[in-house]
Amino acid sequence: MHHSANNFGTILVVVMMALCAAIASAAFTYPAVPSKTLINTQTSGDQHFSDMCTSTIKGTYLVLYTAESIDGDAEAIGAKIFNIADGSVRIAEFHVNLYVTSRQKNGRCDVDGDGNFVVTWQSYGQGGNADHEVYYNVVDGLTGATTFAADQLVNIVTSGDQFNPSVVVLDDNRRLFIFQSGTNIKAIAYDTDS
Repeated sequence: MHHSANNFGTILVVVMMALCAAIASAAFTYPAVPSKTLINTQTSGDQHFSDMCTSTIKGTYLVLYTAESIDGDAEAIGAKIFNIADGSVRIAEFHVNLYVTSRQKNGRCDVDGDGNFVVTWQSYGQGGNADHEVYYNVVDGLTGATTFAADQLVNIVTSGDQFNPSVVVLDDNRRLFIFQSGTNIKAIAYDTDS
């Protein structure tokens, strides 16, 4: 059977329309956020560099931001966990970083296969030198507890600045971190237990 390019285009459009209709009718619940909600409780100083992740598995979403003095020193990775169903606060404002000296900022997050939040950020001076390094921890989507007892170092190179991180959780649950290292962009993947 011979199909003209025109018929193929029509079939493709019909298939795409059917897919879009199926996706639109799927039972997905978007997070409820009351209008003009103040996320941060800490209001002195600046709060900036925000990010948000949704855990449909646990029915929660995490709002992440750099907050001044929330951990008792300079900047920290502030967070708050909300319930998807009604937008109510599940876990009040807390700081994700466990190292609380100096500056932690530029937090980013993604959700792993268990519905927990993988959070990464840059930290100044944490590794014993005067540079920024990239760290992460995993935050339980229901309790806000961190998986690791200490922040986990992401970058292997520790001389010079490592900053502006992002994280993507892959289909096999590995964590892919991408960050700036000096004038280069680097990527590194870790298994869930490392």
